[in-house]
Amino acid sequence: MMNKMIVANLVHRPIRSLISIVAVALEVALILLIAGLAYGIMNDSRTRTAGIGADVIVQPPGSSNFATISGAPVPVKVADILRTLPHVTVVSPVIWQLSTAGALEVIDGIDLPTFEALGGPFQYVQGGPFREPNEMLVDDYIARQKHVRVGDTMEVLNHDFRVAGIVENGRGARKFLPMASLQDLIGAKDKASVFYLKLDDPTNADAAVKEVKSIPGMEKYSVQSTEEYLSMMTPSHLPGFQPFIDVVIGVSVIIGFLVIFQSMYAAVMERTREIGVLKALGASPGYILNILMRETTLLALGGSVVARGPRGLRTIPLADFVTGPFQNVLDQDEIAVEAVIPAAQGTRSGGYLKLERRVGDFATVGVAVALETSGETVTRAGIALTGVGGSTIGATEAADALTGRPLNAESIAQAADLAAQAARPRTDHRGSAEYKRHMVRTFVVRLLSRTDAPAERAA
Repeated sequence: MMNKMIVANLVHRPIRSLISIVAVALEVALILLIAGLAYGIMNDSRTRTAGIGADVIVQPPGSSNFATISGAPVPVKVADILRTLPHVTVVSPVIWQLSTAGALEVIDGIDLPTFEALGGPFQYVQGGPFREPNEMLVDDYIARQKHVRVGDTMEVLNHDFRVAGIVENGRGARKFLPMASLQDLIGAKDKASVFYLKLDDPTNADAAVKEVKSIPGMEKYSVQSTEEYLSMMTPSHLPGFQPFIDVVIGVSVIIGFLVIFQSMYAAVMERTREIGVLKALGASPGYILNILMRETTLLALGGSVVARGPRGLRTIPLADFVTGPFQNVLDQDEIAVEAVIPAAQGTRSGGYLKLERRVGDFATVGVAVALETSGETVTRAGIALTGVGGSTIGATEAADALTGRPLNAESIAQAADLAAQAARPRTDHRGSAEYKRHMVRTFVVRLLSRTDAPAERAA
């Protein structure tokens, strides 16, 4: 019952339902998009760092794997000291500078000869290396995204640079400036952010790390093999990454909750009158609606109620149990303790249809049908009506007209006519008595015509 009411409510208010669905979908999409974007950026950074070709990475004291993108705090002369160490063949100082103009990106200021010595020369898609202070390199991703060609001008840190070459992506940043030019732009003359070391053999990385840390004044420097550095590029080591993801998820969940709450509140406010009546009777709307549907279904199945009182137990056919709206035949000292549904003697099928002005209303017309068949013959039948009389009506003559006969157009039409005759509707603002009888006939025909459908089979 509840599942049908929920689905019917969604269908009855399609615009509101659509807005709620879209809002929840946006909530989920927001979580997936932001989290996916953050993880994607991190993985892309790891891949491009590995593509540089260094074996050891040396950073200033207090640096983390992700906190070295804000300027150049280390004298570039440190490179001269590092070149004297055993196993070190190349030292390339680099400036990392964060730019927020247009998009969040990191710009590398490089010494081109030593940078290319780390992992081999750049692979140029167009053009060649920069030769002037006002020239730069971009990777093919930026070239495609910005529609840039060799010779075009790009603005970097509020200064114009000519694109000298377009290189294949995957080596450090996506934009490269001459180190001296970037030093001048950020006011960090003769400074660097990080030093990349190339060794005679990558297996000597641990020994090289120890050698660097043994240099006086460099004990607190962050020195890691590239392999170790890349292994640390995970969400747990990224400052603020997990709290950021948690906040995004939390905000999205709150938005989704508010949308669903608003939809539920609107649905309740539309039913103020029914809720007031049911509260006066001491029951909730859902509870009463469940009772009505179960009562009708139980009657269609030929069920009975077991009552207990001072005189013991007694069994009451459900057709005799209900005498009127919220009234029954129980004595004041009796209580219903059990509902009995006869065991099926054949294949059981059936269904329930309800006519209502809006979702959640009491039925204007409700019809329940239950059948048991053996082969093509109906061995047992039950038809119950609700909303068309002072209490639930058992259409016994209609059910008898089906028993012992095959289910065909003739028997269905006869049962539908007898069920309509059993109804005792009244004309009111919901419809005329004749209209309600017509709906009884229509529902009986519809249910009996599709009792072979799996969706209509009784549980």
